Amino acid sequence: MHHDDKGRELARLPSKRRRVPESITRNACLNCKKGRAKCDGNKPCSRCTTRAEMTPCVYEVHIKHAKEELMKQIHELRAKNNLNERVIKALQSGDKAPDILRAL
Repeated sequence: MHHDDKGRELARLPSKRRRVPESITRNACLNCKKGRAKCDGNKPCSRCTTRAEMTPCVYEVHIKHAKEELMKQIHELRAKNNLNERVIKALQSGDKAPDILRAL
C-alpha cells in the first residue's frame, strides 16, 4: 500500500465527534454541582424546584464576569460624570446658560 492509498483510506473512516449536549449552561447551581447533576441554569433551576431542595438554589458569581461588568459600569459612570462636569462648567460661564438649559 502506498502512502497516498493510506491517506485516502483514512479519509473514508468516520471521524469521531464528541457529543454536544443540547443545552449547555455556563454555570451550574451549587446544589447541582454538589450532586454532580445537570443544571439548566434557570434561577431557580428545575432540579432544585422539583426536588424542593432544603438549601436555596444559589449560583456562584464568576469573578472574571463580575469584574468585566463592574469595569463597564465604571466606564459608563465616568463618561456621564465627564458630561455633567462639562455642562456645569458651561452653566457657570453664564454666556450660554439659557441655551444649555433649553437643550436639557
